[in-house]
Amino acid sequence: MYVQQSGWLHYTAGFVAILTVYGVTLCLYRLTLHPLAGLPGRKLAAMTKWYEFYFDLLKYPRGKFSMEIEAMHREYGPIVRINPDEVHVRDRDFGSTLYTTGSARRHKPTAAAQMTGIPHSCTLSQYSTPLSMLYSRYLAFGTADHDTHKRRRAANLPMFSKRAMYGPVQDTLKGEVARLCESLEETRKTGEVRDIREIFLAYTSVFASRYFAGTGLEYQANREALGDWYDTTKAIPQVTLLVKQFPWVVALGMRLPRPMVAAISQRLARLFDMHQFAREQASDFEIGKKGPVQGDYKRTDFPPTIFHAIRGSSALPEEEKAFCRLWQEGFNVFIAGLETTSRTLTYVIYYLFSDKSFLTRVQQELDSVAAVETDWLDYQILEKLPLLVLVLNTAA
Repeated sequence: MYVQQSGWLHYTAGFVAILTVYGVTLCLYRLTLHPLAGLPGRKLAAMTKWYEFYFDLLKYPRGKFSMEIEAMHREYGPIVRINPDEVHVRDRDFGSTLYTTGSARRHKPTAAAQMTGIPHSCTLSQYSTPLSMLYSRYLAFGTADHDTHKRRRAANLPMFSKRAMYGPVQDTLKGEVARLCESLEETRKTGEVRDIREIFLAYTSVFASRYFAGTGLEYQANREALGDWYDTTKAIPQVTLLVKQFPWVVALGMRLPRPMVAAISQRLARLFDMHQFAREQASDFEIGKKGPVQGDYKRTDFPPTIFHAIRGSSALPEEEKAFCRLWQEGFNVFIAGLETTSRTLTYVIYYLFSDKSFLTRVQQELDSVAAVETDWLDYQILEKLPLLVLVLNTAA
């Protein structure tokens, strides 16, 4: 018995020793030989991502690592190393260097790609480890390689072109804006106090779902479902902080039975339901329920859904048009146009009503063009109003 216990202690001590040596060696490498070793910043942040983890997930209030980055800038200057592999730059002139055009290539860091999407394509056999399969199968938001990202972006561009704004998008918006105005007017008449961000979320949800899948989530007409969905969107920033440190969490969670996930978090379960919604919409497209693909939509009409844009794109090879790519990219577009847009609209309303004199100027600008219009103002007119554009650009 004593010999057996001594064996376990021996193996445990050896394992701990190996981990200790590895950890110390890794920290020394990151402080001395790493390509970012010479940059200013906190030594602890340079040694380990657990420093970022502490500020985002342990220290209350959570999610405050951005505040720590600001403190680093005040102490070390405009360029700081915020973790072992990332540099943060607070210099407006650096934008032209980072967001460049032409032949320059910018690759997304692997950790960021794993957090937000598939590394290359969604063919599971291409990946050698179960963990990379989790990334590739379930997360479609991130692309590390510059050229792959360029191809995928080119396929999506018809959904966001000026031609789309002038035509189909504007036509869809008019009906949803009318319903939004009716909701606001009803709230005014009843005197009910409502969270305006929730009202805007109903509007952006139905538009975003119609936009990417051709099927609207009718939250404007269902207050109870809207309340649940609004509560669910609050989980997105929390999940993001966790996934930033542990990219495999969401993918692993989606492999669990839904009742188990719901027992842990109803918010997370409903968020996973949106992945299922995207898969269902992509499946409907596959069996022809959303209409045929009319070719490359950059040269023809506006694509009815994001699925049509991907499947019809000449910029993508066939393996990039697989079913898993369709639903993941659809989910990406849906979520991207959801909470962010409702929050931007909330900021616009808040700051406009906080400055009544500026609000009056914006209203006068709108009235000056509305006086000669008999129907809705077209996008071509609105984009030429300097104050309105200033407001939207500042809020975004």
